[in-house]
Amino acid sequence: MTAFAWFQTAFFFGIVLLAVRPLGGYMARVYTGERTLLSAIFGPLERVCHRVIGIAPNREDGWATYARQLVLFIVSQLIRSHIEQRTFGILGETRVNVLRVNLSLDSLTASTGSPRP
Repeated sequence: MTAFAWFQTAFFFGIVLLAVRPLGGYMARVYTGERTLLSAIFGPLERVCHRVIGIAPNREDGWATYARQLVLFIVSQLIRSHIEQRTFGILGETRVNVLRVNLSLDSLTASTGSPRP
């Protein structure tokens, strides 16, 4: 490695070491439920997302709820990843390629060993 590569590596690790204490303290406050600087900004947004998804932050959810939310997340990400934009940015409309979504779902169920109809 060159001297500049060693410098970059040392600089990166120095930045990481300097960030450990403040980020660790912030994460500890978030996980214990204490109010943080970003609570006023992200708190309402988080509550709206919880309401839309169906999460109740003050109660324990069962495995069925987690499974449903995981399936909804996977399907939504599959659909999002198969959105086709306009050609050259101006021709046509934004659309979802349903055939590719179905093929992705088929390959997903085939890799998990689920029985096929």
